[in-house]
Amino acid sequence: MTDHPVKIVSRICALSGVQNKHHSLWRMTTMRQRSRGFTLIELLVVIAIIAILAAILFPVFAQAREKARQTQCLNNGRNLATAVQMYLQDYDEQFPIAIYRSRNQAGTECEYTMMTAVLPYMRNKDILRCPSDSQPLNFHDGARGLSGIGAPGGECSEMRELSYMFNFEVAMPGDHPLNTSWRTNPKPSAKLAQLPFPAETSIVFDAHLVVVFNGSCGSVIGMGLIDTAVQGRHQGLVMTNFADGHAKVVKTRQDRPNCEYNYLAGYQRALPARPWCLGEGPYLRRCGQTAPVPCRYELEGVVDEDNLGKCYRPLYP
Repeated sequence: MTDHPVKIVSRICALSGVQNKHHSLWRMTTMRQRSRGFTLIELLVVIAIIAILAAILFPVFAQAREKARQTQCLNNGRNLATAVQMYLQDYDEQFPIAIYRSRNQAGTECEYTMMTAVLPYMRNKDILRCPSDSQPLNFHDGARGLSGIGAPGGECSEMRELSYMFNFEVAMPGDHPLNTSWRTNPKPSAKLAQLPFPAETSIVFDAHLVVVFNGSCGSVIGMGLIDTAVQGRHQGLVMTNFADGHAKVVKTRQDRPNCEYNYLAGYQRALPARPWCLGEGPYLRRCGQTAPVPCRYELEGVVDEDNLGKCYRPLYP
């Protein structure tokens, strides 16, 4: 049988080495294509895409982390509110005293606080620390080291980290050097029945205890030397629990110029360049006044009502 012409040509090419040369050339071309890397432009494009994705995703991750911290802080507030309610049931619906002088088991002078009073009703001390508070108040060392008004024994229960403060117009200050009128004119803490709007009257909230404002921080109120400055730790929100036992966040804004104060632990610390002012609620206006306070940085007072609506007032006029 005669071979097909194509087969004959193929055999001839094979004998002459043409097929081998073609195969070698094909392998070299393929290897060169495989070894080819990224060009500079391609690399820059990849880097730019990664940077864009990072710019989009990182803030989302940060917000998610802060949202989780806010949720944990709010749970702390609910647990604190529950502890206060249990205390009220055991003590004829009267709130604990905010702060007063006493002595520890060794006989050393120390200070009790409202937090110490409700501590037996808490599961643990960790709920006194907000996860978004990078520098919580060390009340034990602060109470011990505050010159002139401190106590050598510090906080009586040696409570260490504290991120929250209390409403000094509900949990009134007791026998303490900061409250010189106590022995001549003692004013007990509020009873629940004295609060016209318990669901709107704050008890404990995100704040720092500060001492001796300078002139740029505004007037000093509270007990004359110390004050509670709210902290919008959760993207401008302040965890607050209320006299009826619920907790929620309160909006703030930042309007005030920079100021400094003596931190309770005894060292100078500057407030944020634009400190937190309340942005909503009845604590913006004092009862009997027509205009709201330009920058109210406290959640202190008893919520009441006048002819203009909800407002705040002192427990004792």
